[in-house]
Amino acid sequence: MKLWKSLLHILLVLVIASAIVSATYSLKSQEHPKSCICPLLIAKFVNSSEIKMPIAQLQSKVITSNDIRNIARLDNLDYKSAKVVKHELKINGQDVELLAVGIPLKDGKCAVIYYEFSKPVNNIKTVAYLFCLEGTKIRTEKMSINGVLRTLDTCEHECSSSSDCEGDQSYCVDYCCEIDWNDFIKCCGSCAIPCTSPGSLQCITCVFLYCPSCYYLSCTELGTICVEWDWGITP
Repeated sequence: MKLWKSLLHILLVLVIASAIVSATYSLKSQEHPKSCICPLLIAKFVNSSEIKMPIAQLQSKVITSNDIRNIARLDNLDYKSAKVVKHELKINGQDVELLAVGIPLKDGKCAVIYYEFSKPVNNIKTVAYLFCLEGTKIRTEKMSINGVLRTLDTCEHECSSSSDCEGDQSYCVDYCCEIDWNDFIKCCGSCAIPCTSPGSLQCITCVFLYCPSCYYLSCTELGTICVEWDWGITP
């Protein structure tokens, strides 16, 4: 028994060390536009906990979210496999809560990831992504921010700052076009067990929920888009 405990301790140390090295390397290799950096990269995660949300409550959340409805058909969502995690963050000295929702699609190839901040951070209040597996790569197929849909057929490079975007309510947002699978699973020690299965949607959902910043830390190609937010809409 003592031997097993020692081996588990060593394994945990190696996983954490690997995650730190991988994350540091990936972050340094990507140049984020100064004016449109993702709020997840400037957030300090204070506390995280999984929420057991009833399916009926989850469906209500989905139905009332323009972002989720923008990127996926509701009858394609696998609600029984969905997970919800609540994060307490410190961003620029302010207390912010982040609700993270992950719902696999029934096709077993894609998943919807939805983030909702308790208050706008860098002009972002809500965002939903449709991620799909392609071999050893994870691609961002669609993205909806603050209720506004963007279909990402190619990796866009529209702006380097919000001043490049037209309109008073338009701003620059960076996103990851493609994620390296190996860096992605090494980035999050909390998901070591579900990520033992290569190409697993359970792994994708786990990492995006428990380690949201890994979306950027394992990014191999970064894109930017201009997003217009009509403050009168409900994301």
